[in-house]
Amino acid sequence: MLRLFCLVVITCTVSATAAETVLITGATGRSGSLTYAKLKSAGFDVRALVMNASKAASVLNCGACTEAEGIFVGDVTKPETLPPTMVNVTRLVITSGASPVCSLRNLGCKYPTGGFPKDVDWLGNKNLVMAAIEAGAKHVVLVSSMGTTVPDGFLDKMGHGWDLFYKLNAEAFIMSSGLAFTIVKPGGLTTDDGGKMLFVGHEDQGFPGTSSNEIARADLATVLTEACKMPADSANTRFDLVADKNKKATGDFKALFAAAKKLS
Repeated sequence: MLRLFCLVVITCTVSATAAETVLITGATGRSGSLTYAKLKSAGFDVRALVMNASKAASVLNCGACTEAEGIFVGDVTKPETLPPTMVNVTRLVITSGASPVCSLRNLGCKYPTGGFPKDVDWLGNKNLVMAAIEAGAKHVVLVSSMGTTVPDGFLDKMGHGWDLFYKLNAEAFIMSSGLAFTIVKPGGLTTDDGGKMLFVGHEDQGFPGTSSNEIARADLATVLTEACKMPADSANTRFDLVADKNKKATGDFKALFAAAKKLS
């Protein structure tokens, strides 16, 4: 009887995950591609919103990379391109963001026309959330950034884009949207392998227990995936996140999201 009971529980858990359709934006980016792979491995029906199908083919291992494989070409700044991507989507994971082009000759950074933080991180995220609401989605998971509560930071001044200011506007809009939300605000992103101990903070006030201000993209992708796997635990949280490279991961995401709720 015990073995039969365990089998039933496992089967139900896998089926519940497989029934979920998760849309990830920015899927060909460095954090987005890792998150896409982890969501697929977790058993979700994963859909990717990309701007370039050829890039998706080289990054995501998605076969023909057509809509039949869950790859949708669109642009967050063009709301008319978003409804087809949202059909039957349960959760929306946003890893897209404005990206400046910085000169190697110390000439500063510039954002492309139409790709400023106002266009992507504010109005683009607003377009995504409105389309998700219209489609009946239940949960949005946003990658924002540490520093949004500190005005006039260097990231704001980079390329005259006011990146953190517009990320903060997106955070506020999502929190007032009526959707369940998980807003993850990572520190400096690294290409380390991950698997390190995670620390939760709030409002840029630091992290008791570590002096780290960084986190591996791999660890960020794991947290985003766990937020989708544990929506009851992760919903309605907004938190800073770093990892201590000198300490091993605990793997206790229930405790992590509980700490995030206490601070939200």
